[in-house]
Amino acid sequence: MLRRLRPRRWSSFSARRPGLSSATVPWLAKQWQDDHAAFQQRDLADRDFV
Repeated sequence: MLRRLRPRRWSSFSARRPGLSSATVPWLAKQWQDDHAAFQQRDLADRDFV
């Protein structure tokens, strides 16, 4: 179950994570989407699965 963070708690969390700026999050999301798309399109014809 997800709980909503209080603004005070969120600000203390984000203050400890200087690399997670408002510009970084969309950039990471785009990177993850691109990685997922590439992963989904990989060729598994030469692989053997049990």
